[in-house]
Amino acid sequence: ASEVTDIAKATGGSISFYGGKTIHTFINSGVFNVTSGPITAEMMIVAGGGSGGAAQGSWAGAGGGAGGVVYHPGISVADGPYAVTIGAGGVSVQLKQGGNYQNGANGSNSSVALPTTYTASGGGFGGAGPSPTDAGPGGSGGGGTYNGTKGVSQQPASNPGASEYGYAGGDGKDRGAAGGGGAGGAGQDGGPGNPNAPAGHGGQGI
Repeated sequence: ASEVTDIAKATGGSISFYGGKTIHTFINSGVFNVTSGPITAEMMIVAGGGSGGAAQGSWAGAGGGAGGVVYHPGISVADGPYAVTIGAGGVSVQLKQGGNYQNGANGSNSSVALPTTYTASGGGFGGAGPSPTDAGPGGSGGGGTYNGTKGVSQQPASNPGASEYGYAGGDGKDRGAAGGGGAGGAGQDGGPGNPNAPAGHGGQGI
C-alpha cells in the first residue's frame, strides 16, 4: 500500500518515499497500522507463484503459474490496524520413490484487509508427464505437459474497485512442456515432438 502523501501517516512494512508518496512494502505478513487517518491509499497485492512439475528421463515437467496481482488506484482507509498476509510460493516437489513424474504445487494467496479483504490468488501448479496431466488454476495458471491442458486464471474472491491481473498457462503437446502464465501474458504451449519436444516460454509479468 502507498499513501498519497510524502509524510508517513501509518506504520508497517519497509517504508520509503518516492514521487510524493509514502510506500509501505511488505515481503512478510504483518500489520499496516494507520495512525493519522483517514488516508487515501494505492494498493498492489502479489500472491505466491506455483511450482513447476518434476519429471525424469524423457518425460517433461511444466512451469508453474505466477501469483495473481490485484491493484487498487485509491481507497480511503481510516485509523486502525489492518492485516497483511503474504503468500508463499509453491513448494518444490520431490519425485516419489519408483515414480518418474509429479505435479507441482500451488502458490499461496496474499491479502490485505482495509477493512474489506482484497485477495490475490496463488499461481497454479505445473503439470508433469507421462500421462496427460492438466495444470492447476490460480492467479495465473500453470502449464500443461504431455497433452495435458493449461491451468486457467481465476480469482477466489471479489475485489471491489480493483483490477486483477493474471493469465492462463500453455497447453502441453506430446512431451513438450508448456510455460506457466504471467500477470501480463499467457504461457506458451509446449512444442510437439517425441521425445525431443521444445518447451514453451513462461508468460510475461507486469
